[in-house]
Amino acid sequence: MVTKLWCFLTFIFYVVSITVYPNVTLDSTSLKAVNVFFRHGARTPLVVPELKSKFGKIHWSDGPGILTKVGKQKMFELGNVLRRRYKNFLSPYYFPGEIYVSSTPVERTKNSMKSLLAGLYNTQGFKFWSDKIPATLVPIAIDDNVIDKSMIINSQTACPLFKSEQKKAVNTATANDKGFKDVYTYLSLFAGKQISGMYDIFTTWDILECLAHNNRKLPYWASPVYPEKMSQITAKVLRSLIVGTDKMLKIVAGPYINELHKQFTEVAEKNSSQRKFVIHGGHDFSMTANLGGLGTFEKIVNPGDAIIMELHEIPFAGFFVQMLYAEAGGSNISVMKIGNCGQPCSLHSFIEITKDVIPANWVKECTSYL
Repeated sequence: MVTKLWCFLTFIFYVVSITVYPNVTLDSTSLKAVNVFFRHGARTPLVVPELKSKFGKIHWSDGPGILTKVGKQKMFELGNVLRRRYKNFLSPYYFPGEIYVSSTPVERTKNSMKSLLAGLYNTQGFKFWSDKIPATLVPIAIDDNVIDKSMIINSQTACPLFKSEQKKAVNTATANDKGFKDVYTYLSLFAGKQISGMYDIFTTWDILECLAHNNRKLPYWASPVYPEKMSQITAKVLRSLIVGTDKMLKIVAGPYINELHKQFTEVAEKNSSQRKFVIHGGHDFSMTANLGGLGTFEKIVNPGDAIIMELHEIPFAGFFVQMLYAEAGGSNISVMKIGNCGQPCSLHSFIEITKDVIPANWVKECTSYL
């Protein structure tokens, strides 16, 4: 009798597993944890062009690399979008036990977080953008190269292994730099410098990007090469500089993936000390690496974009992870597939397919080849 009952229960579990898993519905009622990683809002160019250059009469009053008014507005809107999406999950007022926010030490990133929080905890009912964003009491922790490893991309000393691997990736990309000669020749006429390869276009591309993202007029000569051709080249440049090899991917994306594992596992194990809502403000370099760690490559990360990772619990099925991508301050949110995992992706599968991205010892691996 016991054997028959066990066989029957086993059969029922099998039927449930094959019918429920493909049709799992993930919504606010099944939500258990959220992790948001965003790129700061629109900024001024990192290199400000001359006022009377071939970029036109451009005036950036705030200097290089500064969050603009458009950038603040988009981050405020992203906060509004998160509030609407998680209104039944996140308290309307700041509650220390349920949310944790962090940012890199860079001013544009910290100010982006402040703008987002103003939209997330917009309890005063503002319907429009104002320079006087509502004050918030949410503390912003400074992530000084702990989860966000973006600073090592250009560093010569932070991680010797990364720099060695980066050199290999750049050499490979340069050797395969075919089919863009016409773009380089064309840009050399207008960029104020000789463009002879894909790595020469980044500054020019960045200036055009900043103009576009801040609703500024593009120079007359840009349309034949921007955005399509230049963005295609820049995507390859960024991949080689950031995640050109598996070892580079581990060094830059590993800490973020590890934090996802930790947060979701502790929530699933009902660890009450683990915050259910985490937000981090970072950069395009770190976002690019994190997307690579989650199985997505060669995507240009725009200002105000965000990776949203959700943990859901479905009765009789277990825990599932869903990856969302929010574009341009939350103007569009789409579901993205996590590597080779199914849709939705079980927590167990998520951990299994991403565990190899996590370095056992970050510092040791950075210097292991010396």
